[in-house]
Amino acid sequence: MKVSIIVPVYNSSNHLRDCLDSLINQSLDEIEIIVVDDFSKDDSFQIMAEYKNRYPEKIKLIKNEKNMGQGAARNRGIELASGDYIGFLDSDDYVNSSMYETMYNAAKSNNNPEVIITGLIFTKNSSYLENGFNSLRRDEGKLYSILSNPEIILD
Repeated sequence: MKVSIIVPVYNSSNHLRDCLDSLINQSLDEIEIIVVDDFSKDDSFQIMAEYKNRYPEKIKLIKNEKNMGQGAARNRGIELASGDYIGFLDSDDYVNSSMYETMYNAAKSNNNPEVIITGLIFTKNSSYLENGFNSLRRDEGKLYSILSNPEIILD
């Protein structure tokens, strides 16, 4: 497995299908999707179970018996991860279909860095929204060293 993608889920039924569809349709085949239901009160778990039944080779499903919070849910996913790299995606987000392949190839061609981050673009109806997030960078394709630029961890 090249990449394990961990998705903590809590009451996300309105956006969860978009999220999971974007992961199922990744161009990188060697991924596993680990969804962790953090004791949702809506029908999020039923949606996750539906996807697990449709894509059993791609999806692992964990159900917390109580709400533990996003960090604990991510940690539970890490315990099951078998990929060379671990990715995180919030359950109300979705990604470009080639994102994980692009990131994996970038890692392999750049000495296997420990952290890779992407830019953030807000979309609605396929158009970009500018929301004044001045601290976000759009430095596509640049490499930064955490050792020589420790301040980027704080961004």
